[in-house]
Amino acid sequence: MNLLGFTIWIPRGPWALTIYTRLFLFVARKEVRQLYENIEKIWGLPRHSHFAKEFARQVARHEIQISLDALRPFHHFTIEGLDQLQQNVNQVMSPRGQLMITAHLGNWELAGACTARVTTKRFYALGKPIGWLTATVDKMRNQFGITTLWTHQQPEKKMLKVLQQGDFLALVMDQKPKGRKGPMVSFFEHPTEFVAGPATLAIRNQLGVIAVFCLRLGQDHYRVISRVLTLPNHEEKDVAALTQRFATEMEIWIRAYPEQWSWNYKRWKF
Repeated sequence: MNLLGFTIWIPRGPWALTIYTRLFLFVARKEVRQLYENIEKIWGLPRHSHFAKEFARQVARHEIQISLDALRPFHHFTIEGLDQLQQNVNQVMSPRGQLMITAHLGNWELAGACTARVTTKRFYALGKPIGWLTATVDKMRNQFGITTLWTHQQPEKKMLKVLQQGDFLALVMDQKPKGRKGPMVSFFEHPTEFVAGPATLAIRNQLGVIAVFCLRLGQDHYRVISRVLTLPNHEEKDVAALTQRFATEMEIWIRAYPEQWSWNYKRWKF
């Protein structure tokens, strides 16, 4: 693999993935504690039970696998569902721009890459910097056809410009809002605050919104799931109600593929 001008060999395969998973569960103590807390509260699995431990291993293994996959070229993967994604993207197109929402479910980098491939518009995604890896992630996303608007670079005006140009804006919206200020919706049967930005932008500009998730089916094999949540000129007015629709769509697919969601976030107030 060529990364920022350097060739790096990263071991792959089941044995390597098992080692990486064990290292993660041993080293990332804070994330693992949060993972077990969420498992116990949402699924009712005691954190020291066999089921909780096995589920935690599956979650960690998946996150490591998609991190490795994110460093590979697009053509290495077999991806189903691109035709349906193309049809859904066509439905939300508008001169005022369009939104894609997703979650930390499956491979969100590939979800953006797939959408960028089937649209004729430029594709932008809002992202949080991740320290010394930020430049690497930025380069990787550029190779996928994605331009990142980093949250530490005051992206609000840039986001509006993207939409004014009629381009695509992607938002990962399952993390807690800054300062925990946002619409309160039901998420896994718990009151949960969500970011207001996606619904606010969709209502203010009457944008079409598409939900896209890229779910892992096997080695180098994914299926992209997409659904139109609003059409252009939808006349929605209630930010909380629209945010609930977005949250419900994410919950549907997280419940279908629970081991592929990042459970190590402090997402709820317990």
